[in-house]
Amino acid sequence: MRPLEGFENRGEIAESFVGQELVCYAHPESKAELYFWKRKEKNSSAEVDYLVQRQEHIMPIEVKSGHGGTLRSLRLFLESHLKSNAAIRFSYLNYSVIDKLDSRPLYAVASLAHDSQKKALRYLVDVKN
Repeated sequence: MRPLEGFENRGEIAESFVGQELVCYAHPESKAELYFWKRKEKNSSAEVDYLVQRQEHIMPIEVKSGHGGTLRSLRLFLESHLKSNAAIRFSYLNYSVIDKLDSRPLYAVASLAHDSQKKALRYLVDVKN
């Protein structure tokens, strides 16, 4: 059985979990705030769950309780924001990096707080430049 399987609102549970983890692991001297992106064009429902800043880059984060499908909104964000060279997807899937997408399991949100992981993210951003 996959994590959260059987819950009608499993997407909201997973997204809330990731948001709480991002706030929890924010730098202690900064005011932790969560940001998201929603496309402003008429008749568009594209949105990205969270945005985090890494140096001058904005890193979009998508949270999926399932396999993640096409990640259309995430790809639209990357196409329209050229300074965002990479994205992160948290889901029940295992670790992988394909093109601009760094996939991590839901339990690994705390990895964004560790210095070694921040270096890995900087490397991913630098490689895509």
